[in-house]
Amino acid sequence: MNPANGSVCEICGEPMPRGGPCSRCLFKVSFSDLEEPPLEESEPWARLANLDLHEEIGRGGMGVVYRARQAGLERTVAVKVLLRARFAGAEERERFHREARAAARLKHPGIVSIFDIGEDDGVPWFCMEHLPGKNLEEAVRDHPLPAKDAARHMRRVAEAVQHAHDHDVLHRDLKPSNILLDGEGDPRVTDFGIARMDASNASELTRTGQVLGSPGYSAPEQAFGGEANARTDVYGLGASLYHLLTGRPPFVGPTLDTILVQLREDDPLSLRRLNPSVPRDLETVCLKCLRKDPVQRYSTAQEVADDLGRFLAGEPIHAKPLGPLGRAWRWGRRRPWTTALAIACTILVATLIAGFVVTEQREDREGRRVILIAASHEARAQREGDSGKRAIAAVREAWGIKPSPGLRNEAIAALSLPGVEFLPALGGDLPAPPTGELSVADPSGRRRAVVRHLPGGRADAIDIVSVSDGKVLHELKNDHRITCLDWSGELLIAGGKSIRLVQVWDTTTGQRLHRFGGHNADLGAVAFRPGGQEFVSIARDGMLKVWHAGLGAELLRVTGLPEHAGPVAWSEDGTVLRVRRSDGSAVDGFRFQWPRFLTVVGPGAPEPRSENIDSLHLDASGRVAVTVDEKVCRLWSLAEGREVARFPKVDVEWMSAALTPETLWLCSWNVGLRRIPLSPGAWPAVTDLQATKIGPGPLLVATSRDGKFLALTKNDEDPKNDRVLLVSTADFSIRNLPQQDPYCAAFSPDGTLLVTGSFRVPGATLHSLQGGSPRPLDHPGLVLGALFTDDGHSLWLWGDHAVTRWNTATWKSETVLTGQAPNGFTVSPDGTLAASATRRAVILHRTSDLAEIARLEIPAAVGEVGMPTLTFSPDGHHLAIHVEDGAVISWDLPTLRAELAKLGMDWE
Repeated sequence: MNPANGSVCEICGEPMPRGGPCSRCLFKVSFSDLEEPPLEESEPWARLANLDLHEEIGRGGMGVVYRARQAGLERTVAVKVLLRARFAGAEERERFHREARAAARLKHPGIVSIFDIGEDDGVPWFCMEHLPGKNLEEAVRDHPLPAKDAARHMRRVAEAVQHAHDHDVLHRDLKPSNILLDGEGDPRVTDFGIARMDASNASELTRTGQVLGSPGYSAPEQAFGGEANARTDVYGLGASLYHLLTGRPPFVGPTLDTILVQLREDDPLSLRRLNPSVPRDLETVCLKCLRKDPVQRYSTAQEVADDLGRFLAGEPIHAKPLGPLGRAWRWGRRRPWTTALAIACTILVATLIAGFVVTEQREDREGRRVILIAASHEARAQREGDSGKRAIAAVREAWGIKPSPGLRNEAIAALSLPGVEFLPALGGDLPAPPTGELSVADPSGRRRAVVRHLPGGRADAIDIVSVSDGKVLHELKNDHRITCLDWSGELLIAGGKSIRLVQVWDTTTGQRLHRFGGHNADLGAVAFRPGGQEFVSIARDGMLKVWHAGLGAELLRVTGLPEHAGPVAWSEDGTVLRVRRSDGSAVDGFRFQWPRFLTVVGPGAPEPRSENIDSLHLDASGRVAVTVDEKVCRLWSLAEGREVARFPKVDVEWMSAALTPETLWLCSWNVGLRRIPLSPGAWPAVTDLQATKIGPGPLLVATSRDGKFLALTKNDEDPKNDRVLLVSTADFSIRNLPQQDPYCAAFSPDGTLLVTGSFRVPGATLHSLQGGSPRPLDHPGLVLGALFTDDGHSLWLWGDHAVTRWNTATWKSETVLTGQAPNGFTVSPDGTLAASATRRAVILHRTSDLAEIARLEIPAAVGEVGMPTLTFSPDGHHLAIHVEDGAVISWDLPTLRAELAKLGMDWE
């Protein structure tokens, strides 16, 4: 607790969860002749009569409650002591004694019993039963109670309140925090601090204008007039039931005045708006208790208990819900001028009432829609196994109320979440536990990770061994024993015991990238899912966690499971995981729902990409990607969800890359152009690099559709000699095309035209590759990107000030966007979609006017995009982004639209 927030002891200044003096200072004030309470919890703080006081367990406006030990009877009790007894006046002392007398006259299993009362050195006290459980307010702090549990608790409380009424005691402060749960989980009413024991004295110990009870739970007649009867406690029963079912009081607000205004003028929100799972009959019982007019409530607490009993037994309740006319009547009572006008003009009355009903229904639906959107956001943030399923259910219901683009975006975000369902006793075969050396091969079969015990028997090392010659490529040292391993691309995960960590290693460099904790037992299994960098970890702690090794983040967890042990087995499609219970009694399963349209891969540790060149290219299928960052060029199989090859930079200069059919091209200022052949069914190695006679010095900025030509930039000491190199991939012959400070280029679909842009000179230059002089294209500002559409009819140019579209038949342009350029921009090859990037999302646009179609949220674990590269695959089916930390996110747009179509939310 931060003392700057004011939550400190008023006397000693020590931090404490609530205001007022701390327990130790309270005893100094109340028992001035006693020594300061000892620090050891096992020793009593003070002694009252035959009671040894140990620790504070609660406090209210009038007293502090301590756990105590009653000598002689050797039982634990709760002792309530008057707060600041040395300074308490006669009225406070009388209230304190009255609470003890009120509770002492009541003997009921639903009421906390009073054992003894006394006064020690001027400090009044009384002792009562000690209930170590929570109160009902604490029980619903995280989530509301199930309907039947709430009804069962409040039925018992209502019967206890009726017992109090039968003995002429009104509680007048019923609320969840004054209802404790005993060892059996049953509720017990306590805190009769403002109870009234004489029905004839309605204002006993009540000053003029004083508000009795707790804001949010007090009945209107008690809050505004200080009057109370049995129906006042009925209101308290309803307010407490409302809290148990919704997690909040009927009225909430930042100040007491705000709450009192609501209490006087408004009705409580429908419980089913706040918690759709509340049965309608239970809502009816609760709202009848909360009627503003006491006559309209249940007349006794026993009637409340009886109706709750009928609900629990599945029988019809006696209370009837208030219909639209009843609500309109109550509304009219709070607005006399409207009622008077309605009487004077019957037609107008009917119109007003009908309008009110329609408006209320519309507001109810809109309110429900807002709640559903919030529920989807909350479910996605919880990262639980069913978070995505719950979010989608909320979005579908909200869409049924009123569709909107924002709801479509929320659906896309929910569909992007992984989910998992526990399948107990699924059965099936599992691999046998390893009996000898613990090892695992990488996906290529070229290397093995072998666990080797270090001297002393308390730690292991992992040797990365070349399969062909047995050479140890890297030694990965650990400070604990290793129990399980798995491999995906260049990433190796290892789980251990003793310190119970999951570690992620880069096997190319031998660098440890991450250490994950959170399990409470030795790791039994770590396993990558087939087709992704996501992996699960399992330990004998009843927990399954899902991680992303490439992003270094936990995605979700499932708790409350039986204890499990490895090894585990995935189905071929990566949707079902089988795992054995640690006692061998069963083989359980987990069914995973991985996003079908989303692929996310990462380098394992943040690796900044160059912000000055395009750093991402996709092959024709959209399932192979090449990226360039500040250290290496990486080749990714997005279909397999892993890195398949890595080519390091030479020195520190920029490097560029591109994919053409059957070839990966690399080019840098230090080495020049190199080619890497790509063969079906096999991934290249560093040794496959083949030098060409081009370079060093140029950067690769464009490739023709058929792969026959490359465009490379070449800067000269004299800017007049700057140029773009047109390179034939057949014989590496070069043709020089003039362009000062060249930056980007794009080939026309038929390969007869090349457009180039500059990082210093505004506009673009159009080159005919069949001959002729270059032609300037007047574009506002710099041209930092260009693309011809597949039909060749349009050319798109974009830069720091505008986006323009050119008709290639007339070479006339249309400015589509002006102003600050987005972080990233691209256009689909067919010219139907455009995409831009914000800090946390990629936006799909209609190309006619760049209106937003959909927003693709960046997964939270990825972070911000920075200055990214955006690109479509040549077939337009995949859109991908390379963000500033090196991660690649790819969306399969047809599959995404199919998922949205199932929900009725596809865009046109």
